[in-house]
Amino acid sequence: MTFQHIAEQYFKDLKKEFSIGTSTGEATGELSYRMSLDNFFKNVAEKIDKKIDRIHEPKNQGKLGRPDWRFHNSDSMGVYGYVEAKGLDQNKEIKVSDYESQVERYLVLENPVILTDGIDFVLFTHDGKKKLFSLCNKPINWEKPELNLEVEVLFKTFFKKAGYRKVTENQLVNEVAKRARSLSEELLELLQLDDDEGETKVERTTIKLLKELKSTAEQSHDKSLIDDKAFAGFIAQILSFGLLYAHRVVDKAAKSPKDKYQKIHDFWFSVLEKEYTDKLIPFRTLVHELKSELDSELSRLGIWYDDLRRMLAHIQLKDEQIEQPDFHELYETFLSVYDPETRFDYGAYYTPRSLAFYTVNLVKAVIKKTLPNLKLETTKHKVIDPCCGTGTFIEAMLERFNLLSNSSIIGFEILPAPYALAHYRMTMLGEKYPDNIKIILTNTLSDNLFEEVKIKKDASEISVLLLQEQQAAYQLANPPLTIIIGNPPSTDKKFQPQNEGEIIKQLMEDFRPDADDRKGRQNTQKQLQNDFVKFIRWTIYRAEKSVPSVFALILPSGFAKYNTYKFARKYLSEKVSDLWILEFDTDNRTGAEASNVFKTLQGRLALVGVLRSEANKKVNINYQSICNLNRQQKHEFFNSEVSLADWTAINQLDENYSFKPASDYDAEMYSQFWALTAENDEGIFLRHCSSLKLAPTHLLVHSSEGQLKRRSKFIAKAENNYATIKEKWYSGQQKPPPGTKINDAVKNKLEKAVNAKNIFKYSYRPFLESYVLLDENLFDELGKTKGGGMRDRPEIRAAYSNKNVFGFAVAPAPEDLGQTLHKFSSFCWNVPDNDLSTRGNAHIFCNFFPEYKKKKDWDSKVKTNINPTLLSTLSKQFSIKEEKLINLLTFYCYAVLSSEFYLDQFKGKLYNVAGEWASIPITADKDLFLLVTKFGEQLANIEAGDFKAKTPKDDLTGLEYHKYKIETDSIRFMDEKGNLIKQYIDLDEDILQFEVSGYSVVREWLKLHSYPYYRKQLEEDEIKEFHTLLSKIRLYKDTISELDKSVEEILNGKLLAKK
Repeated sequence: MTFQHIAEQYFKDLKKEFSIGTSTGEATGELSYRMSLDNFFKNVAEKIDKKIDRIHEPKNQGKLGRPDWRFHNSDSMGVYGYVEAKGLDQNKEIKVSDYESQVERYLVLENPVILTDGIDFVLFTHDGKKKLFSLCNKPINWEKPELNLEVEVLFKTFFKKAGYRKVTENQLVNEVAKRARSLSEELLELLQLDDDEGETKVERTTIKLLKELKSTAEQSHDKSLIDDKAFAGFIAQILSFGLLYAHRVVDKAAKSPKDKYQKIHDFWFSVLEKEYTDKLIPFRTLVHELKSELDSELSRLGIWYDDLRRMLAHIQLKDEQIEQPDFHELYETFLSVYDPETRFDYGAYYTPRSLAFYTVNLVKAVIKKTLPNLKLETTKHKVIDPCCGTGTFIEAMLERFNLLSNSSIIGFEILPAPYALAHYRMTMLGEKYPDNIKIILTNTLSDNLFEEVKIKKDASEISVLLLQEQQAAYQLANPPLTIIIGNPPSTDKKFQPQNEGEIIKQLMEDFRPDADDRKGRQNTQKQLQNDFVKFIRWTIYRAEKSVPSVFALILPSGFAKYNTYKFARKYLSEKVSDLWILEFDTDNRTGAEASNVFKTLQGRLALVGVLRSEANKKVNINYQSICNLNRQQKHEFFNSEVSLADWTAINQLDENYSFKPASDYDAEMYSQFWALTAENDEGIFLRHCSSLKLAPTHLLVHSSEGQLKRRSKFIAKAENNYATIKEKWYSGQQKPPPGTKINDAVKNKLEKAVNAKNIFKYSYRPFLESYVLLDENLFDELGKTKGGGMRDRPEIRAAYSNKNVFGFAVAPAPEDLGQTLHKFSSFCWNVPDNDLSTRGNAHIFCNFFPEYKKKKDWDSKVKTNINPTLLSTLSKQFSIKEEKLINLLTFYCYAVLSSEFYLDQFKGKLYNVAGEWASIPITADKDLFLLVTKFGEQLANIEAGDFKAKTPKDDLTGLEYHKYKIETDSIRFMDEKGNLIKQYIDLDEDILQFEVSGYSVVREWLKLHSYPYYRKQLEEDEIKEFHTLLSKIRLYKDTISELDKSVEEILNGKLLAKK
């Protein structure tokens, strides 16, 4: 049969079917030609290749999110593509834009898709291309059509040969992840329906079964599954990785794709595969429970399950992938495609192999040094990874510890996907799965691991199986545990309150200060909700009951130093006899260049602790850092032999119980200084707070007052939608305001704010003055939008509404700003921004400040903000009136904080983390005091936006650049494509590298004046502003050099005694 004959017959059938359907009103346009179209596809497919099979999804499954037809090869099981049919409009061409989002869902699977209304056929390919073929012109001439036989080209393209598809393991997991995400979304939709909301009997059965299964799982397995989204993801991961695991096991034995297709399905039900399925009881139990759904050709689960089985049957792994896949990379791939949020919710960053093996070797070396009588090779032991992920540590322990066969290596994991990959890994370590390895799907932090769950007599079979798995986890976690080793999840986002059991919650009290010492607004308490801290407590609890015991945990580097974890460190130092801390990743949130092992912003360290049977008199703490190495050098370090020789001993813990050695400084002298602020009004300044937090910043702030007005008026116009606004004002920016922040209500308030001329100068970044829209009604409206983020500071706005007020911003944690101590304060002549330091909320210390706002009848008038006792003492000492000393002392403090000599002398104290503000040496010498005060005022004036400085002549009258690059002694300005526009050479390297509070001052100016942010060409005045900035920095640094001589005199002279 020729294609012409097939087409003519189809058109004849279509005419009849469409005519009957529309004339009787018994069918929609979409259904009125389905039978004829199905027959057309059948005939076309047979003409091209008789091995092309089609699956026609019944239209009552239209809400399944599945295309109407799927075509595959009957031998290879390879999918050719999908067809989606829509209603036929006999007068108008199909409107593709109405259906593109639906088509894109199918294109994710990387097969072509045809969108058709029966006459128009649009071929989409996964590379983003599309082409329209029409069987005839519209309006349709039903009596004398002119058929376009070129439509055959479309089908020949669509039905290309589909043989075995050879892929890497990474590509395979990528394909599985796409389908897992799709299923999770569909299951969530079903779970949110009541039983009677199902449109068909099949759907109602599916809803009922899922809800029953969810109820059982949350009661018998993990309470966090009470959340619909969590449960949907749980089932999607189990089914996806259950099939992936089956594919790995049966792959070599399958004789053909058809055979593999059947073997994959039989795997979880076959007695022959119990050797493997017995290891994954939760998977097998839940797959068995869902069997009726998975076997159904009509249920959502059945259709999805069959689709994935066909894909896996068609897949053949490349030879180099079969022996040694990178499981760390596989799970990273899965998360990036399936749900990147899972990584943040569960802190799921998995351990590189070299680090896992190094950590195990480090544990061996520490045992040899501190517990020489502990013999792993000759006596029975239990070693455990309480958060095993994909099993990297388990593999390392199996290979390096050389344990007896009756010793146990245990792994616990909460997420089904890495749990399956861990088992997947174990099947590949040898000819058979190692008998002494036990990997359990469980919530390590739940009460089930502290108290054995009881199984009721009337419990269902599935409940019994799931609860028996929890009983097994309880028994495995019971002390003694000789070694506890792992990389706990690190997230402060509580994805489910049920994740935390009551018992671990009680144990966490040991990591908190005494109840009497807790403050209502202590953010330090909030950080103890981070899961990694709970895992530390879980570990210590088990280790204490297992003495002698050793633990090794990969933790955020902040644990060694942050005030948040002070009492956790105190507890550890009282329980362990030896600690070894290897810091290997720096904190990338400092803005410092780093080559981290983990692709996270947080730094990382390995913490090894030893608990011995003898009483602990004093903990031995040893520290080493390799943060200075690049990523390759770090891996080389991990792969080399472990040495305990070159570690720094911390002989005395400071008051913060820091696990990091500090530089030496004159502690006795420092104790005579006055704290910037302190409890009971004993510091220099009485009140201080962080400043305004704007969200989104680039809706409210701009470096040009004119551009801020112009942008605001444009955004406020009702006819300008988000896409238009984003393209005109934010294209090229890293973080444009999200659409949710620019709704109609915000637009309305924005327009009123501009008309009310509520634009003010703004201390936006160190040295960089901008303009800001300050409007209370606008702030309130933005605070109502999704994501929040706005935080007003009425005290700050009240203070700076007074022309006599000025102050300076101080970063709360200098160590977080970079790898070395640098200036961590900046002057604020205008309302300051919250982010005047790159890390932490900069706090503002002003000469005058109102009382803190606590009540509605708050008095916003500013008051003296300097300690009255200090003012009185200085007034008597220097014979200067107290009211005059207020400004002088503010400038004096700023000068000292800016002194490089001061920073260098006391970096051992100042280079710290949040929890303690800097202290200022106050001279008893009046002349020296006034001189330093003058320096402080000079520095403050240099930072002012209107400060004038001599600049070199520049004939450039205009400059529009999109990119820039700061090199050793030059700056390059480039266009959008990276072509050089202008270059300044022979610049002072010190100026280009000048940093304040974590910001590169020159780099920030260049960013904010580049076209993506400034949105216009720089004119002569703005080019001069650039040169002025460079001159200001030079003058600033020269002034500090002179200031340092006076600060040295202060430290060598008599200081004002604290009262």
